[in-house]
Amino acid sequence: MSHATIQVKWVAPSRNRPRYWAKRHRRWLVQLRKFPYLHQQIAFEELKRAIDQIGARIATLNQTIETAIKSWHLASVVDALRALHGINTTIA
Repeated sequence: MSHATIQVKWVAPSRNRPRYWAKRHRRWLVQLRKFPYLHQQIAFEELKRAIDQIGARIATLNQTIETAIKSWHLASVVDALRALHGINTTIA
């Protein structure tokens, strides 16, 4: 199963432009292994599981969209839009 990159958008206080969570942030989350209280650890593990599930759903939806586009009469338009900087399949 492939893992999709989850993009959690937040605005940096000093920059006023959005940033996205990427693999580096995921590695950082994985390194947080122990919290001092059990309820904190359980909440954290549930959050990590939810992020993994969302990533799997995103990957499935992206694959479904990719498959559907191949036989769509507007596939050439989607391909042209994807050639633009910052436009992915879902946006196109």
